[in-house]
Amino acid sequence: MSKGKAPVPAPPQTRTPVTHVPTPKASTSQQPVQAPLPQLAAPQPPPGNLPPNPPAAAAMAQQNQPRILGTAPDPYDSSSEKAITFWNTLANYYTINDGIYTTNTQKVSSALTHFKIGTPARNWASDLMQTALAAQSLNYGTWDQFKAAFEKQFILLASQMEAISKMHSNQMEVKDFTTWFQEWSTEA
Repeated sequence: MSKGKAPVPAPPQTRTPVTHVPTPKASTSQQPVQAPLPQLAAPQPPPGNLPPNPPAAAAMAQQNQPRILGTAPDPYDSSSEKAITFWNTLANYYTINDGIYTTNTQKVSSALTHFKIGTPARNWASDLMQTALAAQSLNYGTWDQFKAAFEKQFILLASQMEAISKMHSNQMEVKDFTTWFQEWSTEA
């Protein structure tokens, strides 16, 4: 070894199977000796470019998928006293699951399935579905439009029913007309 020079590393070895071929005995004749044919090894994929293990790839894909959070609301049965509670539960459910229901069509079309079969609410939802499906291009409208339609159909109806009920159940005072007239006429 000379000073200052590092030894040269040996070249990397490949994994080629070694076959032992018997050496022919030396003969006195002048026949050419054939060299054995090289055995080709199966091609090895380059390191780092290996395809992912299918079960591992499926597990990774599943980890990246958003999961449904919370509990879907109970089907709405058209009762006016449950309209606001149902809407709040429905809106909250789709808010916390906005990673799954990413478009208005997904939200509204899915929300229309939360109406109890055999009730006026389900008939209303079915009419909305039929209208959307019959359109040239599928269009359920926006979430805000759906909210406005729900409020008009069920929450305003609930408020009206409550007002009518209060009008019928409240007792009005009977005051003598002349007393009432005298009180108000002094103000005029």
